[in-house]
Amino acid sequence: MQDEPKNESKNNSQNQSNEPADMQHAEKVSAFHNAMELQAKVRREEELRERRRQANEAEAAYQAREEYAKELAEEKVELIRLKQGVIEDSDRIFQEEESEKKYTVLQKIGNW
Repeated sequence: MQDEPKNESKNNSQNQSNEPADMQHAEKVSAFHNAMELQAKVRREEELRERRRQANEAEAAYQAREEYAKELAEEKVELIRLKQGVIEDSDRIFQEEESEKKYTVLQKIGNW
């Protein structure tokens, strides 16, 4: 009978020593789990930012196309008016945008 309490005390001491190891393991798993969740959250946020950026880019491209299409339509109407003789001259269609060329010093000397 005396052996039984000793065995129980041994089992208790073994259980006590195992519990901290299990708890440490559980803490490691939870820390790992927390790190994984944090990485997933950061990844989701990056994906959302990228999607918003792409949506903004697509919207800007759409607006540019719409503006260009509107400009072309206005020029077409103006050309039709020119052909019909409704208007004499068009600043929009016959725009000449020749800017003065900027030469470097070496180019100026070379052209002299």
